[in-house]
Amino acid sequence: MGRGGEETLRRAVEKEVEASGLPGSRGECTALVTRVLRRLGLQAAEPGHAGETAEGDHALAALVEMLKNGRPGLAEMLPLWRSRRRDPAGSDSGPYILLAERLVKMGENLMAYDVASEGLRLCGGHKRLLQLKALSLARSGATESALEIFLRLEEDGYADSETLGMLGRLHKDLWERDRAQGDPRGYLQLSLEYYRRAYALPERDYWPGINAATMALAAGRAEESKRLAGQVGEQCLLALKRAGESERYWLTATLGESLLLRGNLEAAARRYGEAVGIAGRNYGDIASTRRNAQMILELLECSKEEAEAVLERLRTARIAIFSGHMVDSPSRSEPRFPPEIEEQVRARLKEELESAGVDIGFASAACGADIIFHEVLGELGGESHVVLPYGREEFLATSVGRPGSAWARRFESVLEGAKQVNQASLHRLEDDGLSHEYANMVLLGQAMNAAEMLSADLVAVAVWDGREGDGPGGTGSNVSRWRSMGLDVRVVDTTEMVGDGEGTDGQPTAPPARGGHDGAEIRAILFADMAGYSDLSESETMLFVRGFMRRVGDLAGGSSLAPLVSNTWGDGLFMVFPSVRNAGLFALELADLVEETSWSAMGLSREMNIRIGLHAGPVHRCVDPVTARPNYYGVHVGFAARLEPITAPGHVYASAQFAALASCLEVSEIRCDYVGQVPFSKGFGTFPTYHVRRALSS
Repeated sequence: MGRGGEETLRRAVEKEVEASGLPGSRGECTALVTRVLRRLGLQAAEPGHAGETAEGDHALAALVEMLKNGRPGLAEMLPLWRSRRRDPAGSDSGPYILLAERLVKMGENLMAYDVASEGLRLCGGHKRLLQLKALSLARSGATESALEIFLRLEEDGYADSETLGMLGRLHKDLWERDRAQGDPRGYLQLSLEYYRRAYALPERDYWPGINAATMALAAGRAEESKRLAGQVGEQCLLALKRAGESERYWLTATLGESLLLRGNLEAAARRYGEAVGIAGRNYGDIASTRRNAQMILELLECSKEEAEAVLERLRTARIAIFSGHMVDSPSRSEPRFPPEIEEQVRARLKEELESAGVDIGFASAACGADIIFHEVLGELGGESHVVLPYGREEFLATSVGRPGSAWARRFESVLEGAKQVNQASLHRLEDDGLSHEYANMVLLGQAMNAAEMLSADLVAVAVWDGREGDGPGGTGSNVSRWRSMGLDVRVVDTTEMVGDGEGTDGQPTAPPARGGHDGAEIRAILFADMAGYSDLSESETMLFVRGFMRRVGDLAGGSSLAPLVSNTWGDGLFMVFPSVRNAGLFALELADLVEETSWSAMGLSREMNIRIGLHAGPVHRCVDPVTARPNYYGVHVGFAARLEPITAPGHVYASAQFAALASCLEVSEIRCDYVGQVPFSKGFGTFPTYHVRRALSS
């Protein structure tokens, strides 16, 4: 790669890392790129050096080399993918397969979909690329779309173990969705049949076999279930004798499942315990096994005590959400957390985290208790997740200390060691109290979502003096919210430690003033547009407006979920709702309206579909000086606008903030399932994204 291509990649990575909100200065971003390029064996040429290549010529090949030589993150991979050259048809499918497979394993399903789709366009209908495209759809929540592709593969003769097994899994998902309604479409029997067929193939993969045993039990075929479970158990015992480290967990967990299906609960519990010991910190794998065990225990009609004895051996993780006081500034008149009690706070906090068995922690990173929490968690071998209320430089100035101070260095170290660093808002609000209150809600919701995804327990921990504090967004308001939700709250009380000494450590700033809100409101925002609208003829456009858009107006006007404001342009919709509940349910009603519409009856020559994006955050309400109508403004409106274009047609996607607030506010009617880190439109950045659907119980 020549100097021009290398510098293009360097700038792209720096821009991407900065836009994503990941920790690191621009200099650190440059160092990251240098390490990436060095890993790829690319040497920097002098400006004007002979052999300089055009932009993106080798990006795809470099990306493949990166995957072969290490385990890069999305921030390293995405700029290379974006700078690739779109080669003509007849390209080699190998790089696309390798990249899509790795992205699926990483859980980055939307990018995997894009990679597989481009590979199919350039390389023809390659079987493996079709499978990966369907698999990425399935894991993004687009079950029906994935099912359509796998059925087509089966019809075309690609009835291998993965295709048949995935058909079994997709029909199982649909059965679970419709289970409360009695499975009117027979998904259970279809799932069982596909799993049977996959297990009957010569390779005798054990995973469709154990799933066939589970579905046989669900279908009332107890003897068949036990027979299949016994066969799979024998396979797993033999395979364990020669298995590598990467295979041992699933073989051991499946062996436990085979024992459970045969009613041997004690032996199953022992095997599950062995599997957890092998898994280590792979909590997602344990959570998947636990969910399967819960289903089997339910189908076996085990008692609560019997079920708990088994599930206790499948403990995943203990998650803590934390809030605590900043260290006192020299100007603070009444001591709350003077610097000299830091070691006492650290010792007490370590006791609380150890006794609670905390494995994963969610907290901000202000000077004082937040930073100490992350440091102690790291000493205990735990995993940190940081949520900042706004950008790191602004946060450093308001809530940590001057650059180079002791607290600033510790702050940088915490962010560097964190598994994930997110920020609730792109910028600080004039009302810092609302910034922190919103960030605390996002923090709680993210911890709750992680606990649900990992089938984990959630505990709250605070370093607190027991008083209300300096205003909204502080530790006192957090503890009050946690207690109102019934969380177990463990408090390290600083009033027991406060003395008369003087502090000397670092240069902390005074706590931010947190007064009343300045007019900003936390609201939910919807953007939507129609896939296929730009292909309509002039006459069809008016049929669409008079027919479909009128129905949308009727839906909004007659709904108890009606938006506070709404606007349209062409096929585009913009709506603001008072709550995430109203926005989520209305978005699903709007998606249903599109699905039920007969476009041919409306006089249109093509089918249409809708993309709906949801976000929630602080916005400002005022009268639009042009239209003289109420409207909402702010950076969170722009954030929502960038989400809608990347949403899969026919689906509702939401930001991490929307998903977090839905959990924090205990909205029970909708579910938000994680899709992956998704590049937003117009180079806006890469952000965690969720698929919104109705909760099964609603």
